[in-house]
Amino acid sequence: MDIFISRGAQDPEVRIRFPAEPDIVWPMLRELDEYCANNDPFRIVGTSALDPNLTQYISCADVEDAADIRKLSELAELVDGMSTEEQRIFAGALGTESVNSLNNVLEIASNLGHYEFIEGVTCDKDLGGWLVEHGQAGVEFPEAVRPYLDYAGIGGSYYASHGGAYTLSGYVKRREVVQEQTVESKPKFSLTLTSHSGTVLSPKPLKRPATKARRIGKGDYFLHGETMDLETFCEEYGLDVPDNPIKFEMRPASPDEAGLFYALPPGKDEELGTIGHVRIDFGRDGDGFWHTWWPRGPEELNTPEFKDELGQVVDQLRRGVLKDFSTMLRLCHLNGGEIAGGIAAQNYGFVLETERYRYCLRCNPVRGDYQAYLTCFDLRAQEMRQAQEPEQATGPEMGGMS
Repeated sequence: MDIFISRGAQDPEVRIRFPAEPDIVWPMLRELDEYCANNDPFRIVGTSALDPNLTQYISCADVEDAADIRKLSELAELVDGMSTEEQRIFAGALGTESVNSLNNVLEIASNLGHYEFIEGVTCDKDLGGWLVEHGQAGVEFPEAVRPYLDYAGIGGSYYASHGGAYTLSGYVKRREVVQEQTVESKPKFSLTLTSHSGTVLSPKPLKRPATKARRIGKGDYFLHGETMDLETFCEEYGLDVPDNPIKFEMRPASPDEAGLFYALPPGKDEELGTIGHVRIDFGRDGDGFWHTWWPRGPEELNTPEFKDELGQVVDQLRRGVLKDFSTMLRLCHLNGGEIAGGIAAQNYGFVLETERYRYCLRCNPVRGDYQAYLTCFDLRAQEMRQAQEPEQATGPEMGGMS
């Protein structure tokens, strides 16, 4: 396991491969110290572990103390020996327990058998559906009433009494000692009839039959078989049309769009109506938002209308993929959009289109580098250019972006 160490937010960091002995760690810290601007204590700022939150649990370690270095080495051996599922259990177990020291982290990592993992259960509703489906809700519900159950309420009650933690992959909790349970001691849940206001309208069809069947089996979806927009649905069932906080829809890029996410020759920028790009990084701690605008087209394309929409697009992205480094890394792995051209790591592309503009977001999940580029194109200018030169070559060329 790699551990990243620095002195402060504005100082460089060093990556050290653990397990490591103190006589390996300390010379690397002394070398790093020559480039640091302050004398704050060295601290852990990141790891290569699957769980991005591990850093916060081991940041208390004193990397100038031989005993803590040996504990970190022991932890690294444990983490490196974990399977993917064991790492998921470890991530949830850390969120389940009260962790106040490096010793607590080691104890949890050494006793993963004390925890159980329920894959795919990531919220109260998922948990309620799983409990009913597996007969562990404390009451046997007939099939006829299951469509009307308050699954979120069932799951929430269980979570409140049993604890645990939801992760991106599933639910983790301590294993229970199996005891015989009398009828009188079983938990009781009230039946709650749900209205159509609990219906989910998906803007896209469920892609895989297996996913569809799993979701329906858990009571999450009961397919209606109709295609209608939100306004029509609300009108049919007498509901108020809710405000939609997601104004712009974003999709993963396809491999043949990769060239749009990198620097282009000036002639190609003109052909595609390129306005410019925003270069972004999250700072040393991964939760900042430093950005610079780089113009790449005629200034007349950089209109007040464009600037206003760009601000709205960035605001929406800041609530999602650009929230911080950990969120970007997680969402890239979950949503795909892999594109060629990354140098230090796999890059990911996402495309967001409005009536007049196209925004191409390239995510470069590498610490210490610029982590995102948002390139902006004026579709109207592009159409005008194509009308003037209908014989121009199609498809952007690859290039580098500084």
